[in-house]
Amino acid sequence: MTALADARELLVDAYTDANLVAYGYTPATLVPPAVIVGYGSPWLEPNRVGPFSAKVTYTVTATVAAIDAATAIAALEDLVVAIIAATPSGFHITSVDPPRSDGTTSQGATLEADVTLTAQVKES
Repeated sequence: MTALADARELLVDAYTDANLVAYGYTPATLVPPAVIVGYGSPWLEPNRVGPFSAKVTYTVTATVAAIDAATAIAALEDLVVAIIAATPSGFHITSVDPPRSDGTTSQGATLEADVTLTAQVKES
């Protein structure tokens, strides 16, 4: 694995260990509540020429079913707090975007919010 994959997998494992359903990719069928660890923007900010070393941005998407507004927002708030609590040291939480609706998922409408993280990674 690369340093990028290792760091992404560390996040997925931390969220799974906190009893969250977490993926390092967007699954073909998403059953909320779930956490998806992907890359953010800018994806990479290389630190040097030579052996790979970079600041990487991750977008951790919290997804809950949008059954009704009150239930969905409460579930999303709980999930975002759980993501923040479970994020391992070495990752810096930079922001949490406001909730948004997505009606295009395979399991019906969802309510989602992105937590943006950064970390320093390097190849050994």
